[in-house]
Amino acid sequence: MFRWCASAQDPFRTLLDTFDFLSPDHIWDQLDTLSCIATLSHESAFLLQSVGLPLLCCLTPVVIHMILFGRRREMKRHLLLDTLGLLCVIFITITCNSMSEPFQCELHPNGLYTMRTNHEVVCNFSGAHLRLCCIGWALCLFPSLFVAFCFWIVVVELPKRLQAADMKFVQACSFLILRFRPGCEKFALV
Repeated sequence: MFRWCASAQDPFRTLLDTFDFLSPDHIWDQLDTLSCIATLSHESAFLLQSVGLPLLCCLTPVVIHMILFGRRREMKRHLLLDTLGLLCVIFITITCNSMSEPFQCELHPNGLYTMRTNHEVVCNFSGAHLRLCCIGWALCLFPSLFVAFCFWIVVVELPKRLQAADMKFVQACSFLILRFRPGCEKFALV
């Protein structure tokens, strides 16, 4: 009975471990078998993990949409934009975490600081680490541009389109405004 109490102390950790297969790190670990075929540099692996996986997930709805467009000859762009917007909202967190990885270093017993996620890269702002930091800074553009685009949609375009009763535009932007009552769409930016 005492062992059961010790293991039942952390049910939240058990729940997180159960859904670990959904984390980008787990997906990347499964795809890391590419190293058997080709050797990836630290920069290539970082870009593939940070940009490649989200891009692949965003390209899937585009391909499905094109296949459906070929079958029924009707372009429903507003549904595609809604899906892509929702995926961008989901992946903005992953991108923000990815861009900060080169700056997260930890001290090892040998006295050197290495990246927390890639222990082979020494944090000294030279060589591979400097290139990873530059890539991380460049990745800052994606969340910034997405937030600026959402700001433009909510503040500039949405009032005009609502007044013109453009329902396809409202459906395309529903990933932003769906959870808010009319008139409170600006809270989506927060």
